[in-house]
Amino acid sequence: MKFFPYAQVRKHQDAFIKDVNETLEKKKILLANAPTGIGKTAAVLSPAIEYAIKHDKTIFFLTPRHTQHKVVIETLRLIHEKGINFSAIDIIGKKWMCAIPGSTNLNSTDFSQLCKQLRENNACKYYEASKKNKNVLTEILHVEEAVEQLTEQGLCPYYTTIAFAKKAKVIIGDYYHVFSENTRKALFKHTEKELKDAILIIDEAHNLPGRIRELLSARTSNLSLSLAFREAQKYNKQTADTIQQIGNALKNKGDTMHGEEGLIHREWFLQELEESLTTTIENFLITLEKIAEKTRENKKNSYCGALADFIENWMTQHEEYVRFIRRESFKGKEYYSLNNNCLSPAIITSNVLKSSHSTILMSGTLQPLEMYADLLGTPNAILKKYESPFPKKNRTILIVPETTTKYSKRSENEYKNIAEKCVKIINSQKVNTAIFFPSYALKNDIYQYIRDTSEKTIFIERQNMTKQEKTEMIEKFKKYSQNGGATLLGVISGNFAEGIDYPGEFLQMIIVVGIPLAKPNLNTRAIIQYYQNSFGKGWEYGYTYPAITKVLQASGRAIRSENDKGAIILLDERYIHENYLPSLPEDVEITTKPVEKINKFFNKNIIENNYENINKNFETKKIE
Repeated sequence: MKFFPYAQVRKHQDAFIKDVNETLEKKKILLANAPTGIGKTAAVLSPAIEYAIKHDKTIFFLTPRHTQHKVVIETLRLIHEKGINFSAIDIIGKKWMCAIPGSTNLNSTDFSQLCKQLRENNACKYYEASKKNKNVLTEILHVEEAVEQLTEQGLCPYYTTIAFAKKAKVIIGDYYHVFSENTRKALFKHTEKELKDAILIIDEAHNLPGRIRELLSARTSNLSLSLAFREAQKYNKQTADTIQQIGNALKNKGDTMHGEEGLIHREWFLQELEESLTTTIENFLITLEKIAEKTRENKKNSYCGALADFIENWMTQHEEYVRFIRRESFKGKEYYSLNNNCLSPAIITSNVLKSSHSTILMSGTLQPLEMYADLLGTPNAILKKYESPFPKKNRTILIVPETTTKYSKRSENEYKNIAEKCVKIINSQKVNTAIFFPSYALKNDIYQYIRDTSEKTIFIERQNMTKQEKTEMIEKFKKYSQNGGATLLGVISGNFAEGIDYPGEFLQMIIVVGIPLAKPNLNTRAIIQYYQNSFGKGWEYGYTYPAITKVLQASGRAIRSENDKGAIILLDERYIHENYLPSLPEDVEITTKPVEKINKFFNKNIIENNYENINKNFETKKIE
């Protein structure tokens, strides 16, 4: 295969390549449940690039995390080294590529407006230099490399890269580059691309429904409104008075709630807004934007601009939204948030996916496939599930049904019980172990009982860790794999449970504590009800399946290659219930003696490794 970057095609990889080719030729949508190790990136890029060159199409390779771009870049470089002539660019959010110091501290709306102002006033030296620049990128660069090189040259990394994208056959980006309507229109305009000529490759596609729901949702609060009031006072007293009235209406409504949250109708907020205005809502939005523009000239951040965005979002008339007030607290101070949450990603995804030339959505945990076809509004998609190329003997998956993190059963005694089970397991083997919890709060509650009895060094994931802090911690953790092993305490769907690989002996045991079920709040209940009405599977689509997907993602960190060996322990009695057990791998084993099972597994692998080494030495001597 001319476009395939490696000497050999892996087991089951050939079937995936064949299905990708068929999808491209027939202009279809493919949902692929392709396990780790099958070589998804190479399998999808090699036929896609060949097709794109032949038929003058552009590939948009979209991921949920910046870190996942590196694998794509490495694969593209290998294909390019085979003498295949094509170009590719790697982009992330504009503000993350900006050369101006402090840009990353702004929210997306404020940065976008600031960038626009600077460009229109010819006040950005990097952008001005980029307009005059005639050079093009001659290499396939990861975005971090491109930002560093172009900033050193005094050029705007984003617009220089985008200018080069006009000729690119592959554009690597984030989900929102295509699924955010405004971002897509701007990107396609600058790059002179069209959706009908785009081949979309959606990596880690199990994340897509949740990310799109977040993209389409919005919130404000009486704290934000009070800051918008102060901002507006400087420029327009009448507008400030209106904002204050809106904030008072939100507080009064919240004070009448029974409980921590309550449903609200779309018309309630619009009526409160209209009654506080002496003009139309449209004119009010224009005034807010003008105030925001003046504010950004000095402070960059604008709360009036954020309020304008929220009002525009609230005015949407889709039935696929739930609107509610929630009582919250910040630094001990109580406040109310007003939320407009999207329930169905299909509002956006259905049209985008159907309008593209072809789409391949892939993940190692894209199951059940029928659910994703329903959620994304693609009922006619091709659904394919591929077998793992890894030997099943290289892993053991155990359920220990002797604890639970079920909310109604949480207590100090239960935390001690969970900690005791975890410590016995991590102390049983001199290997690196990760323990993933459903939340930071639960992790902290149980950690206090682990630290005193663990024989190993413990690394702890914290909220809001910087990229450098995460990198440094994981590198230190890995070093213990050759020195008796250490323990990493993290959170399911957190920094270290998804998107990071621990190949070889860097991680050989994983304990998943509890089940990361969504909080049964108004938003969750609304999602369940919406999917029940739409597909008759509200509980599964809105509650149980998403939780099991997170568990499978976290537990999959241990086995990243055909030679990796690892033990996965699921610690909660609910895993053996009929709601969850059928969604787990078929070779899962239920036990109340996990240490014995783990010892047996690792001892067996030590014997097999020694046997393999003896055979290799024997074969070497024969050859000599």
